[in-house]
Amino acid sequence: MNVDIPEGKDAIEYVWGEMVPGIGIAASNFSLSVYAHTTLGLREFEAARLRIAQIGGCLFCLDRRTERDGVKVEEDFADAVTQGRTTDVFGLPCRFRGSLTWADMQNTPYPGYVSTCDGTKR
Repeated sequence: MNVDIPEGKDAIEYVWGEMVPGIGIAASNFSLSVYAHTTLGLREFEAARLRIAQIGGCLFCLDRRTERDGVKVEEDFADAVTQGRTTDVFGLPCRFRGSLTWADMQNTPYPGYVSTCDGTKR
């Protein structure tokens, strides 16, 4: 599904706050709270977030990049996340690899898992 985000609107706030009334506002507030109150650096945060998106197969999440103080990770950062433990792309530190390990441990689908985004069994 493709969603056209109106100019000047934040994608998460628009999708969860305006497109899905009721539960969307609660989900949006929870999601935005995670972004606002994280203690992780941008790269570690994005590593965990992108890995969770890869596991879940969420195209919206895979396409999005967190912006903090006008800074985003590199466009090919998702490739580094995919190869995180097998390559030294960008000279990634131990904290980055720790973010990936945490995301894998918390979000690896169990047998028979069906992605809510694309209906694919994993």
